[in-house]
Amino acid sequence: MQRILITGGAGFIGSHLAKELVKEGHEVICYDYRTDWAALNDIKDDIQSVQGDVRDLEKVRRTVLSVDGIIHLAAVSRVIWGYENPRECVDINVDGTANILEASRMSVIKPWVIFGSSREVYGEPAVLPCTEDAPKVVHNVYGATKISCEMLCEQYHKNYGINVGILRFSNVYGSQFDQLDRVIPKFILRAARGQYLMIQGGNQLFDFTHVDDTVKGIMLMMEKIGQSSSYFDDFHILTQVPTSLQDLAKMVLEVVGSGSAIKFSEARQYDVEKFYGSIEKSAKLLGYKPEVGLLDGVKRTAKLLVK
Repeated sequence: MQRILITGGAGFIGSHLAKELVKEGHEVICYDYRTDWAALNDIKDDIQSVQGDVRDLEKVRRTVLSVDGIIHLAAVSRVIWGYENPRECVDINVDGTANILEASRMSVIKPWVIFGSSREVYGEPAVLPCTEDAPKVVHNVYGATKISCEMLCEQYHKNYGINVGILRFSNVYGSQFDQLDRVIPKFILRAARGQYLMIQGGNQLFDFTHVDDTVKGIMLMMEKIGQSSSYFDDFHILTQVPTSLQDLAKMVLEVVGSGSAIKFSEARQYDVEKFYGSIEKSAKLLGYKPEVGLLDGVKRTAKLLVK
């Protein structure tokens, strides 16, 4: 059993992770700025809840004092939010991550840190599937904050001995606690209402990952980092299966049983058009293997969203 801090613990991925950690017998602290902790209602008596902002170094430091490990998920978590509010994106993502690392450095325990990063650090990869050593050529502010955080993680490991694992996620979905205007829940809800599905661009190709597989990858990273006296590495936690937005839209219409139209608009200039990543490294070194196919995942998600 370990004492684990999850930043962003009341959010989409964080709440699913907290439930799994509790199930495995860990002591869990969820740290989140939210006032709505509904995603954790069924385990609220089994966790410690701390309402706070990752930009508050002193509060972060006090919370980190007694933990064995930190899973840092708190962030401005969408490309469009970073585009619309770049200063806030930098403040929360970069300054918040610096505070997490600094709090670990200041702690006597020096807890390990797992950082939730993103496929956005690669921008538009020249070669697909993209591997972890591909060039990082970011395409937007959100991606710039994530690669900055990764660089901070590496330097805190090299200079201060903090053990760090970086996990890059891709289009995570699969819960009623997701942001409902992300593409999969938005498509499902609009299809169920008979509304058209809008695709901005039309040539997008992405790697969609169910939250259960994402949580499994984090748990495997925990196991790996906990066994090491000195550790730094980065991994993809995704499926390596590309799906176009057009095929996704058709899949959703079939699952929901909707006759909604599919429409197209101009692509947003700050969006990446194509990405899917290799899982060869995470399979070999972590034992990671995704289990939830997209069709199954869309069906599961539709059952949660469409009553």
